[in-house]
Amino acid sequence: PAALGVRLPSPRGRPRAQRAAEYIADRLGGRPGEVVVAALGPLTNVAAAIRKEPRVTQWAREIVIMGGAVGGGGNVTPHAEFNTYNDPEAADYVLSSDANITLVDLDVCSQVYVQGSGELAGETSPSERLTRRILDRWFASRPEGERYTLCDPLAIVALLRPELFSFRRASVAVDASDTERRGATSASYGGGKVRVAADVQARAAREAMAALLRG
Repeated sequence: PAALGVRLPSPRGRPRAQRAAEYIADRLGGRPGEVVVAALGPLTNVAAAIRKEPRVTQWAREIVIMGGAVGGGGNVTPHAEFNTYNDPEAADYVLSSDANITLVDLDVCSQVYVQGSGELAGETSPSERLTRRILDRWFASRPEGERYTLCDPLAIVALLRPELFSFRRASVAVDASDTERRGATSASYGGGKVRVAADVQARAAREAMAALLRG
């Protein structure tokens, strides 16, 4: 894909006949309370699954979401992060549901970054080599000293190593208006269903990512 700058290996699987929302609902319903949903993109399909089958929010052991910028300062507009901006209605619907949700937003992601591919990946495993190619291409097109923020990987670390984070409970809303604030996230702390990642042990989180890449 052009966005990554390198050609990915060809997929081994085949497309499923099901729509994504149906697949999510079926997988969760088949193993209620066991499956964690890692949502690393816009929440369109997760919202559709809940609308199709409201029990999805109870069947999911947890929904870990990378998205939003509760402290302000987006990455596609001054207010909005990419995933929430692309489908704010879906994001607001999911985040206001009664699911067990962990939110990893831009604020905590900004704490974990690399300034060169060698800080994250070696050359031992196929995953390391692919990561280095992606990061090398990214850094080659940027000014010296620019940081690569590890947002999606950090959401996976939050799923696997939650002890590396501190969290705050909040009610989270997403602006779905047709204004300049479309996609902006706001958090009301002190209660609520969403567990918002507030701080992270950055070095330990990078080490956890590197270990996963090594396999």
